[in-house]
Amino acid sequence: MIEGQTYTRVNPYEGYTPNTVTFDGTNDYLLRGDDLTSNADGKLGCVSFWFDLAGLTGSPRIMDTTGGYFTLLFQGGKLRCVGYDSGATKKMEIIAATAYDGTEGLKHALFSWDLANGLGSVWIDDADDTQATPTLVDADIDYTRADWSIGSNVAGNSKLNSTMSDFLFWNDQYLDITNVSNRRMFISPEGTQVDTAIPILQMGTPKVGFTNPLATWHETIGDGGGFTENGALS
Repeated sequence: MIEGQTYTRVNPYEGYTPNTVTFDGTNDYLLRGDDLTSNADGKLGCVSFWFDLAGLTGSPRIMDTTGGYFTLLFQGGKLRCVGYDSGATKKMEIIAATAYDGTEGLKHALFSWDLANGLGSVWIDDADDTQATPTLVDADIDYTRADWSIGSNVAGNSKLNSTMSDFLFWNDQYLDITNVSNRRMFISPEGTQVDTAIPILQMGTPKVGFTNPLATWHETIGDGGGFTENGALS
């Protein structure tokens, strides 16, 4: 230690206020109206988001694509991330073991997968919640779809009734989320939200990302292009 100097430890988890929006389950959803910009099929992926369900009926979509070839949804009350190849054969399905009924309060979900190496899991609120024996086949997921949606399917059905914040999706990155240091990019030791600048600095610009204030939340910070807001997020 050099005498005469004072060192201050900076806490990266303090002072961050996320921008939260509400999908009302009736009118609200986002539609890309096209494929994501510079998109490509692949075997990797990572998605992180915070949600607080106001209710749960049916199988609402968090993210979806034309034909459902890549979809993030609730089914049977459980969070699922599912991917198909171009021949409509399921190559990935990661299911969270916990079933929700819409009364749980604020939750954090973190999925990541590497199909070439048979890796994939989901962590909820910093704990492994992966249901036994996920489907992880060494093949490309057909990410290059005609349309993408958030908060419903691309036809505007299966709508989500929930708040959401800090939605980040990479389809060219795998993150070992069994490593606690990697999870700290998304959730603090106290279970609170972390500035999204931290994972973006480490992992690069997401393909889809929603962190903006309400008026521009739908425009995305990702490099896959903006979405059109249907209804009115609040």
